[in-house]
Amino acid sequence: MQPEKIPNVSNTLVVIPTPTFTDILQLSTPAYSILACSTLVVDRELGLVNMMIGIEQENQYSIKDSVGNDIGSIVEKSFSVKDRIVKQILRTQSPFKADVLNSYGDVVLKIERPTKWLLNSTITVTECNGNLIGKVKQKWHLYRRRYELVQHKKPFAKINGKPWTRNFGIENESGGKLGLITRSFSGVIRELFTNIGVYSIYMDGTPDLARPLTLDERAIMLAAAICIDIDYFSQIIRIG
Repeated sequence: MQPEKIPNVSNTLVVIPTPTFTDILQLSTPAYSILACSTLVVDRELGLVNMMIGIEQENQYSIKDSVGNDIGSIVEKSFSVKDRIVKQILRTQSPFKADVLNSYGDVVLKIERPTKWLLNSTITVTECNGNLIGKVKQKWHLYRRRYELVQHKKPFAKINGKPWTRNFGIENESGGKLGLITRSFSGVIRELFTNIGVYSIYMDGTPDLARPLTLDERAIMLAAAICIDIDYFSQIIRIG
């Protein structure tokens, strides 16, 4: 397998196929302003209490386009006292429920992962009214970081990342490239005391792109980036 090439996003043409009647997200979806970008830059914001003493807080991610414009956010729902205790104990195994907001603060998507009791996790992405768009299923492997991206109960893409990789190529069942998720350096202090990075989700402009992605598939790719962050990069190293 060749190393993943980072797409050149300058002047990238965004191509979105016309949704069919089986697609959940249509062109009128309020999530369009986020999903119609060629690249999404997702940055998890680390709370001071979380960083200083390791107490788990609600996760929050900012979403920017390729030139740094704020276009949305992902906000984990507030914990009850019981939920906070569970999250503190289970850490990366704990359940995750979050709203995807556009730049106006409107909920446009929902992302949810139940408690991860076994080796594999499954994360779902839905419309704000609860209609299921798709799932990201972690597939166990001794050392590789594998996922299936599922729509209409069938996988349309897969991730087969190498150990310790920061680049997660997304391919169809025939090996054709559909996109790329990368985790980039986030600064000396953040990298020293946490495993938090900045994620770039390339949905257009990938070299040798097999085909354009639908709005549903783009939403599932966004959920895949969050799933990767929770599964592999959410451990906090306490200061002091």
